[in-house]
Amino acid sequence: MLLFYKHLLNKINRLSLKMRLLSDEQLKNLTYIFKGRLRNGESLDDILVEAYAAIREADRRVLGMYPYDVQVLGAIALHKGYITEMKTGEGKTLTATMPLYLHGLLSNGTFLITTNSYLAQRDMEEMGKVYQWMGESVGLRIPGDLSIYQKKELYKSDIIYTTNSSLGFDYLIDNLASSLSDKFICSFNFAIIDEADEVLLDSATSPLVISGSPRVQSNYLGVADEFIRTLKEVQDYTYDEERRHVFLTKSGIIRMENFFRSKYIYNNIDNVELLRCVLLSLRAHKIYKKNEDYVLDGNNEVILLNADSGRLMTGMKMQAGQHQAIEMKERVHISDDLKAVASITYQNLFKKFSTLSGMSGTSITARDEFMSTYNKNVIEIPTNKPVIRKDIPDQPFMNMVDKIECVIKYVKKIHAEKRPILLVTGSIEMSEMYSKLLLKNNIPHSVLNARNAAQEARIIANAGKASSITIATNMAGRGTDIHIDETARRAGGLAVIGTEKMSSKRTEEQLRGRAGRQGDPGSSVFFTSLEDKVVFDNPINTNTGSNINFNRIVWKPLIRQRINKSQSIADYNSFQARRQAFEMDISVHIQRELIYKKRDIILNQGISIDRVYNLVVYSFERFLKQNSNNINKEILDRYILDHIDYNFKGIPSDFKFDNNSIIDYLLSIFQARLNQKMDYLSDSTEKRSLLQLAVLKAIDDHWVDEVDSLEQLKRVITNRSSAQKNIYFEYHRESVILFKSMVDNIQDSIVKNLSLSTIIKDKHGNNKIYFL
Repeated sequence: MLLFYKHLLNKINRLSLKMRLLSDEQLKNLTYIFKGRLRNGESLDDILVEAYAAIREADRRVLGMYPYDVQVLGAIALHKGYITEMKTGEGKTLTATMPLYLHGLLSNGTFLITTNSYLAQRDMEEMGKVYQWMGESVGLRIPGDLSIYQKKELYKSDIIYTTNSSLGFDYLIDNLASSLSDKFICSFNFAIIDEADEVLLDSATSPLVISGSPRVQSNYLGVADEFIRTLKEVQDYTYDEERRHVFLTKSGIIRMENFFRSKYIYNNIDNVELLRCVLLSLRAHKIYKKNEDYVLDGNNEVILLNADSGRLMTGMKMQAGQHQAIEMKERVHISDDLKAVASITYQNLFKKFSTLSGMSGTSITARDEFMSTYNKNVIEIPTNKPVIRKDIPDQPFMNMVDKIECVIKYVKKIHAEKRPILLVTGSIEMSEMYSKLLLKNNIPHSVLNARNAAQEARIIANAGKASSITIATNMAGRGTDIHIDETARRAGGLAVIGTEKMSSKRTEEQLRGRAGRQGDPGSSVFFTSLEDKVVFDNPINTNTGSNINFNRIVWKPLIRQRINKSQSIADYNSFQARRQAFEMDISVHIQRELIYKKRDIILNQGISIDRVYNLVVYSFERFLKQNSNNINKEILDRYILDHIDYNFKGIPSDFKFDNNSIIDYLLSIFQARLNQKMDYLSDSTEKRSLLQLAVLKAIDDHWVDEVDSLEQLKRVITNRSSAQKNIYFEYHRESVILFKSMVDNIQDSIVKNLSLSTIIKDKHGNNKIYFL
């Protein structure tokens, strides 16, 4: 494939002199010419060579940077929809200018999506100059409150820089719009995902969820937390580390029943809420760990951590009361447990793009998963200069104490050589511990972790200076290059020192790539031990257990083998978690697509009165079916009062209780109520609006409940695996039942919205519709 791309590269190179001889105005005018050719039927492939040559020259004039041949190769692969592996420091940001400019010519939804607001804003401000110089508009969408008008203007931009979460939330909000005037998002035409493995894979287990009204807070949460603090592991509960499941033992159940003075808690339906809170508290205390899964910020608020990147997941909360159980564990303010209003996984969000591509320094390792999940091939782009970094084999130790001692000695040795050091830890807690050890040895340094992420740019900017030491979690300035100064280069370049085996091989490769950018010297080494977290969290099921004879000759190879195996298990478990998130979201995805499609049809075409009457009749027929054996005057009166007319005086004494008569009677009352409203609304637009709003409100109200129920169901279903049940089958089976119930409830609500709504004129004389 690269051979064919080199053919295109040669064509682009042959145009470089021609482009260089153009005046600024002539070069800028090419954008107008390219757009005209596209309007006349040519494709992006037809103009790729000339467009790339033009923007390449514009990069030189505006940015002072001329893309290397390998960057052009990467740019071609991105246009073709590949995930490209480009090593750290190879200029991915500049590479993206070429396909973004090309697709921006269509003015139809071209995105650069990255992991955080800082990178999105930095890249837009730096690279946006060249697009604007060439006559294309650029927008930036990062977290922040914008009006509908501002969002509409932003999404009209030819090229949009944004974050994965901002785009996802905007997509969900746009599909909650109650009118066309409230919709703002553009088409999903072309996207480049920066740090593709982090966005498309590592973030895939955390679906985007928009929360709405709070649930009623359980009174059992506090007392359940007190009970959990009395339990002892093994005796009262067992913890399955591999699957992150925790269970009460028989002893634990007896203690629970004694503590709450209630027998047979598991078998009594009245104790469902109590049992739920006990299990949530047990998970909060055993599974979710401070400074690994979450941190407490300056306001004592529980903020989730991305386990793979080490970054804060601000605004994200665990569902189904788990977040509140953690807050109770930490004795901080208990936030509202909000209902899920809308949700989507990153897998299904990014599959909406007509062309999706990505770039990362560590894509090859995950090529099989990119293919199975996104149907995306990975292509490796060669480096501009040979990589001369020295990757030293892992240094294994039996225990953590010996390892830490050797890490500090090694840091002192490298520091004495005046080389810059990036000291990488696996958690906030360990980064702070190494900081204390360096302070004890009077060694100055900086610390980069989720607690001081706001200073990331400044810390990384200084990380390449001679004699500097930067302690970092595995976030380690991903997306930014560490530039070394001349003194550091002569001393041997940046030294990446890993203090433990990382949970993912991709993470290790990403960290090694911080050193040796663009042919710079550098080195990397990881100090590991059998007490590293990845080993404890991913035990190996072998007969050898911990009784291996680690004699002086073979102990190092055996330890390496054991630790590497644990890392492989961790990688596999992460893959399984992503697979579970994807499999679980299939039902949600199908339902979401059906609901959003139906909403779009109603917003664009409205809904006819005939269709409304059909839905109303379906609702009446279902009511009769549910009460086929016991329909009487009392039941019918109650139904009419609750659904059609709260001023109803009662059924005539001579009424015949056969199905046809009942439906005709219900329909006549409904029609009378609807006609009253239609007569009040003299304007035909207002009449259509009444029908549209009544149906949309019914859909939205029950879709919100459906989304929340499906999120709750995920938590419940995973526990069925202990009963040897297929959780995917169970989840999809239950979700179909929920969907059918939702459709029925929507039809019932349409009847109520049209019958029981109230129309009132406001002080300006405008009609306002109020639904119950």
